[in-house]
Amino acid sequence: MSAQVEGLEKAASSALMQSLNPQLHQQAKQDAHTLAGSLSMFGFPHGGNLARNIEQLLGSSDLLNLDEAKKFQTWVSGLRRDIEQPIEEQNPEFTLTNTRPLLLIADRDRSLAEALAKEAEQQGFKSMLAPDLATAQSILNQSQPNIVLLDLEISSNSQESLALLSEFQRRMPPIPVLVFSKQASLTNRVEVARHGGRFFLQKPFSLAQAFEAVNQVLKRTEPTQTKIMVVDDDPKIVPVLKALLEPWGLKVTMLQNSEQFWETLETCSPDLLILDVEMPYLGGIELCQVVRNDIRWGGLPILFLTAHTEFVVIDQVFAAGADDFVSKPIVGPELVARIITRLERLRLMRRIAETDPLTGVANRQKSTQDLEDLLGLASRHHQPLSFAVLDLDRFKRVNDRYGHAAGDAVLRQIGYLLQQSFQSEDVIARWGGEEFVVGMYGMISEEAVQRLVPLFQMVQQQSFYNADGEAFQVSLSAGIAQYPQDGDDLRSLYRSADTALQQAKKKQHLTDFAIAHC
Repeated sequence: MSAQVEGLEKAASSALMQSLNPQLHQQAKQDAHTLAGSLSMFGFPHGGNLARNIEQLLGSSDLLNLDEAKKFQTWVSGLRRDIEQPIEEQNPEFTLTNTRPLLLIADRDRSLAEALAKEAEQQGFKSMLAPDLATAQSILNQSQPNIVLLDLEISSNSQESLALLSEFQRRMPPIPVLVFSKQASLTNRVEVARHGGRFFLQKPFSLAQAFEAVNQVLKRTEPTQTKIMVVDDDPKIVPVLKALLEPWGLKVTMLQNSEQFWETLETCSPDLLILDVEMPYLGGIELCQVVRNDIRWGGLPILFLTAHTEFVVIDQVFAAGADDFVSKPIVGPELVARIITRLERLRLMRRIAETDPLTGVANRQKSTQDLEDLLGLASRHHQPLSFAVLDLDRFKRVNDRYGHAAGDAVLRQIGYLLQQSFQSEDVIARWGGEEFVVGMYGMISEEAVQRLVPLFQMVQQQSFYNADGEAFQVSLSAGIAQYPQDGDDLRSLYRSADTALQQAKKKQHLTDFAIAHC
């Protein structure tokens, strides 16, 4: 900021001598623009107003008369005085935190709590101890733990402990809590689940068990890496946006030079784009128009972050295709709320476009892209990949005899069981009719067979009912192909797996289910 004010001082001196050249004039206008947007955020609201006055003055004319030059000089002097004043209070909203995750240990057992804290240091955590409810509440009011270890017996009143558990869940974003207790009855477990507990661990336990559970909870609650691309020539915006957005699982990519916009867009592949209106080379409105004209990126949510609040500018922003705008200086909760709202709407649209509505698994289009990505990964890292084609046996007979509603119920249950049986990194999809596919990265075909057997056994044990209450059962067959032995692309893998599937169906009459692999 001081360097930018120094640039404005040079421009003001030149203006008083009536020797302000176009290059210095343009640079001064740019410096005033960035200062107008950022000074208020860092505790200088008066300076932000002065910078905005300077920007408007320099934008109104390429040549300043003597009176305008004196105004320029007065405002710049005020800017210098303002930024040299100490900031009375640091805004905690923009304070960058330590990168180590914070573990809150709320337990009356001091020896256990200290042992957990010592192990936490070894595991790369920071830790804080709360031997009672009041201390835990105080810590909660002052910080945002990444995870909490909570003993329900921290209070003699179990309802008070459960109320604290609920309070952790009301934080934004919610704080995952691992509850440990000597009382492990079903009633206690249900109460913990009702109040938002993510994991239950019965005392006594080893330190290794505790931190295995901690890491599992963190992995489950790890925020998805949603990507935000910000194009703004003001470098002071970077720490502010990172501090605001990264705790929500949003990865922020900053670009100051708009000349590199398209290359960065393709590389970053963001879920949301934030633009500034006025920048050197290309402004945000032009960039917005370019994005909206592209088939691939035309639906990308675009939010403007700008110091301009004039009606004409806002009209231009929305006419270019923007979804929303936020005025500088940034109000943290407002910006976060607008971004989260846009992203949730985008996720909903993607879910509708990428999910089979009947079974809840991925549709053919989405899964094809995911499988191609896994094949690329397998090729680069020389890893196997198993591709399975699953088919319900004699499914037409189910529809004909028991009705299409009963057939839909079967398909829905198969989709549910598939999602329960495989990991989130596996690709699970319905490719039409009664055919499902599963892609398993890093797994040979023999291992894939072992993964499928429990699923097939569950299907075999399921009973289904038609509208008249008549019970029936179904069975599955599967064929498995392995990359690269049975095919080096998705099409050839499908052909190999389908051939194996037909072999399995021929054998199906000999057993309750059949799985074949190449």
